Amino acid sequence: MRSIAEDLEDYLGNSLGITASIDEWVGSGSLPQILTGNYTILHSKISGIDCLFLVPRDDFDPTPGALEKHIDLLRRSWKGQVVFAPPSISSYKRKRLIQQGISFIVTSKQMYLPALGLALHELFPAKIRCTEVLSPSAQLLVIASVLGLKVNDSPLSDLARKLGYQAMTMTRVSRELDYAGLARLETRGRDRRMTWVTSDAKDLWESALNRLSSPVSRRMWVSEAGNIGKPLLSGLSALSAYSMLASPGNTVIAVQRTELSSFLQEHSLQVIDQSETDSDSVEIEVWKYSPALLATDGKVDRLSLFLSLRESADERVQGALSEMMRDLKW
Repeated sequence: MRSIAEDLEDYLGNSLGITASIDEWVGSGSLPQILTGNYTILHSKISGIDCLFLVPRDDFDPTPGALEKHIDLLRRSWKGQVVFAPPSISSYKRKRLIQQGISFIVTSKQMYLPALGLALHELFPAKIRCTEVLSPSAQLLVIASVLGLKVNDSPLSDLARKLGYQAMTMTRVSRELDYAGLARLETRGRDRRMTWVTSDAKDLWESALNRLSSPVSRRMWVSEAGNIGKPLLSGLSALSAYSMLASPGNTVIAVQRTELSSFLQEHSLQVIDQSETDSDSVEIEVWKYSPALLATDGKVDRLSLFLSLRESADERVQGALSEMMRDLKW
């Protein structure tokens, strides 16, 4: 199932051309229960400005007055911007929030971000900007297709189900790829379908390559991971399995950012600073999309791995990447 963080990223990218990485805020644990019990709190930096997103949990629907008190309470621990991010908003509440100067985003519909110089946007429908870098959701679809997922002439509803996307997200992704010149959209009966402009997997990869980015949003370390079982190898650990590169001194694994908190808690992992690492420490790559979706034999897929390491200045890494890509069957 798609997360609100991924939907917010796609919305900001598609409507404003902003590439933002949105994760759970690490400072949530010190906040009062009235905040953590009623909101999921996410963090991002938008156009250089630190922002927290207050996402109501379940059916929680605060009044404008209550929301203002909650934001004031949050500001005791946070000096940056705060953005309310409900699933929907009434015209009355929208008017009140604007009067109170409270920033808000309703994914795919409207936003009010005065601190960023953005007035209210009504997006019905939104015109997708052809940004230089594809959103994580669009990138995942490109890579999945290159690796064998049948996309051409498939109903968008089928693709959404296979990738775990909501229908609205799949529609935005298809429009983004259409505007990028990588795909064409057409309607047949009740079905909306997408077809790549090329039927050759390698051609699609090469056409999209300059728009693809590393799937890794950040890296972190844990003291040890002996009770994880069979983690998903990534980084140099995966590259050494795909090539003749020697294994790194510390294991590198991948975790989707929406699963990070539960992953750390489930396996009782202690996050440490890189300066505190030893031979038992494990590096965790926090991914923007699910690394497990396209993984094979306990390793992340070759194409996402290539994107995560292609900026490495290590000649051995570059040689191993070339070796891995030569072995890929297009």
